[in-house]
Amino acid sequence: MSLKRFRFLLRCLRFDDMGDRIQRREIDKLAPIRELFELFVENCKKCFSPSEYVTIDEQLVKFRGRCPFRVYLPNKPAKYGIKIFALVDAKMMYMWNMEVYCAKQPVGSYNISNSPSDVVMRLMNPILGSGRNLTTDIWYTSIPLAENLLKNKITLVVIFQQQFSKNRELNSTIFGFQKDLTLISYKPKPNKIVILLSSMHHYAAIDESTTDARKPEIITFYNSTKGAVDTVDEMCGSYDAGRNNRRWPLTIFFHLINTAGINSEILYHCDQLTSNALKRRVYLRNLAMSLIKPQVLKRAAMQNLLKTIRHKAARISGIPFVETEQNLPKKTGSNGRCALCPRSEDKRTRNFCVKCNHWVCGKHYSKVCSSCMDSSRCFMRNDLPMKSWVNACGVLNLNDSTQNGSHWNAWKKMKNKIIYFDSFGINPPPKELVNYLGKHNLWYTDRKFQDYNDPPICGHLCLEFIDNYKKFI
Repeated sequence: MSLKRFRFLLRCLRFDDMGDRIQRREIDKLAPIRELFELFVENCKKCFSPSEYVTIDEQLVKFRGRCPFRVYLPNKPAKYGIKIFALVDAKMMYMWNMEVYCAKQPVGSYNISNSPSDVVMRLMNPILGSGRNLTTDIWYTSIPLAENLLKNKITLVVIFQQQFSKNRELNSTIFGFQKDLTLISYKPKPNKIVILLSSMHHYAAIDESTTDARKPEIITFYNSTKGAVDTVDEMCGSYDAGRNNRRWPLTIFFHLINTAGINSEILYHCDQLTSNALKRRVYLRNLAMSLIKPQVLKRAAMQNLLKTIRHKAARISGIPFVETEQNLPKKTGSNGRCALCPRSEDKRTRNFCVKCNHWVCGKHYSKVCSSCMDSSRCFMRNDLPMKSWVNACGVLNLNDSTQNGSHWNAWKKMKNKIIYFDSFGINPPPKELVNYLGKHNLWYTDRKFQDYNDPPICGHLCLEFIDNYKKFI
């Protein structure tokens, strides 16, 4: 897909029926994406059962355009954006439930309370009575909330406003017990006191693993579960699918894509039950390729497309590319215009490629003897990752190495593109390699990728798979 086509699809992308949007927005600010958002959340609930520990916190999806419920949170990195209340599994970091903060809604069925207690009860409603524990931050601190959750068989661990005192011993703890609630006051620093409320812990226990800090078990439990939502935020930022735009429904849609990538990876690893887990980058790449493969297979079979496009589609989908004789360009004369040169140059030539049957000028044409075309004289380096999608590029090396050295590091530094690196020092690449590249429709660039701490006399030649045209990295 071209960049122009991609941008066109983004401009046209909508998530509801624009015919009745005006009527729906009279009672719901989230009308442009409400149906898709709720459908996504319901699917997240159906596919996963959260563990015994869950966390509720707020997310801020970065957005600076016009939005009726955009908020400003100075303690968040993005500052401005769309606030989403999220319930996350504290063990697996699975996003299980979400609710968009829409501020004050118009009068109607969506005009609901945004108080912290009501938000918590709405998010926890599907798992009330399950005996799970909830960890929240100071914004949701409420003793009536803790009592209400306890009636529904949900325990709560929450932090209170920090206080300051100089008259207490360092690392000291004061416990307070009242019926089903426990209150602790812990002094971790000379001028700081931390107060926590728990309906899960009912005894004065100190975590022995904290040694001299003498932290209560409530503190260590809270620290281990409080950051689930922040971890999900960090994972979304590492591989963000979002694009800069001024349409807030599209921003929420990008956030759903990020969440879907995280949740699907968790489900995948739970289903595989193996210790050799895929890295998140590799998983997302494989997921994207799996999603586009049906369309790629369809395009690979369309004979009216350019050969270069069908060749790429076949290579991506892993099927052999077969070009029939009747699909090759027909030669109508003894010479023609070079297919690889710009139209402005208008180069005429008598040479043509025996593989694609296109006219090519001397700049893009090379004569290779049968011995140089013998691929048995070339082989892959052993220090490259032996993966099929890397080897499929057809770039082979004339030298062998059995150690993971600078080539491997260079490959990683170039963001793992389908590129091969080889060292030729200050000399040009061997003619045998150049001829072999020509046989496989490959070109080389003279750009050097410096990867050594020694004097810069030995660079890496960057080679990239090209289909019938020259391209510089």
